Amino acid sequence: MSNGRIDAYIHKTVQFQFSGISLKIALSQSLFSSFEIDRGSRLLLKCVAGNVPLENLKSVLDMGCGVGVLGLSLKRRCPRLELTLSDRDALALAFAGFNAEMNGLEAHISARLGFRDLSGPFDLIVSNLPAKAGQPVLEHFIAEGYRHLSNRGIFAFVLVRPLRSLAEQVLEKLALDTLHSEHTGNHSVFLIQEGSGPADPEAGSSETTCTLAPYIRGKHDFQHLGLGWQLDTVFNLPDFDTLSYETRVTLDLFEKIEPVEEQRILFWNPGQGHLPLYLLQKARFQCSLAGRDLLQLAVSGHNVTQAGFQLVEAVHTALLADVAGNYQGLVVCPDLDPGVPWPETILEQCAALVTEKGSLIIVSKSSRIQRLKRNRSFHLVRDKKIKGYRGLLFVKVQ
Repeated sequence: MSNGRIDAYIHKTVQFQFSGISLKIALSQSLFSSFEIDRGSRLLLKCVAGNVPLENLKSVLDMGCGVGVLGLSLKRRCPRLELTLSDRDALALAFAGFNAEMNGLEAHISARLGFRDLSGPFDLIVSNLPAKAGQPVLEHFIAEGYRHLSNRGIFAFVLVRPLRSLAEQVLEKLALDTLHSEHTGNHSVFLIQEGSGPADPEAGSSETTCTLAPYIRGKHDFQHLGLGWQLDTVFNLPDFDTLSYETRVTLDLFEKIEPVEEQRILFWNPGQGHLPLYLLQKARFQCSLAGRDLLQLAVSGHNVTQAGFQLVEAVHTALLADVAGNYQGLVVCPDLDPGVPWPETILEQCAALVTEKGSLIIVSKSSRIQRLKRNRSFHLVRDKKIKGYRGLLFVKVQ
């Protein structure tokens, strides 16, 4: 994602002061903390500056980096640090890279779901843990963070205050001592040091380091219009136990599609995997996935292959315009990324991916669909509405 393309996603650029240094940080409405640097990040950096000998550090990992505030602040404070910025969100990584370049800082950008296959160890790991993380995910992150520390390295993380007791329970379960903690009315910060607990915490075992194991909620059965499917659902994504209105609209439009085996169909933002699994009940077409969230790609791909179907590709990218290929079907569900503005050229982008007589389904909130400009490359076949959501089925005519 080039700097020119990221401009359209910048909500505002702010000045940020930390430990006597200044940074410019570009923020996005579709990413965490879109108006200012959040208080949790500020508190974490203050605790790190006051309790960690930064001059002795060689390597830093910002896990779940977002736009890169934590890691880039430490890099500006200590330029010789080797910095890794890691996130599952391709748009977050694009912003982190943009902010690094804007401030003249070097960093290794790593697209990754958690700590899987991450090189290390690191002298310092910092992380602003997500508020919606379930206990298994939180436990996994703390245990894996500890396991990726160098000798006497430090893992510093912040979370919202309601999760304080949960974090304390996890630290007790893993037998990890707290080097430092600090609490405000909204946030809690914990610093743990390598050597403060067992060499291999229980939650860091090979079983829980599986890509999806800490995220899995459970296996559920689903049914719609006479077709049934079963899948594993994960924390942090919708449709984990019941189908959303957006998904139902999409499945209703699928009734007008009859795929065949040689067809290639791409799902943009596949969520838990309901859409490809439902359509695969009709025919074993060539299934492709794409989107900015590695968790969506991982769980959808997992569910497709677990059901005995073949996954052709999974493309991790922030923009539909960055996907290349010729597909007989394209399913676009933008509201899984509700903050991302639709480019005026979205139908043109879809037209570039869909072959002649190929199908396009695009689903969103009715207010967004209403503003969608028609494109002469597509003929509208069906318009479906359910509870504030609207889906359009097009066929490409030229």
